[in-house]
Amino acid sequence: MESIHYIGLDVHKKTIAYCIKTVAGKTVKHGTVRSERQALREWQSEIPGPYS
Repeated sequence: MESIHYIGLDVHKKTIAYCIKTVAGKTVKHGTVRSERQALREWQSEIPGPYS
C-alpha cells in the first residue's frame, strides 16, 4: 500500500527549499534545488509518490 506524501516549497529566485512528509508528519526528505527548469524536472523524477 502506498502512502501519500505532502511537499512544502519555499520558492526564491535562485533556489527552492523543499520538505517531503508523510501523512503522519514524518520527514521523508528535505533539501534545496536550483530554480531552473532542468533541475526541477530532475528533482521531480526523484520524489516519492503519490504526492499532494
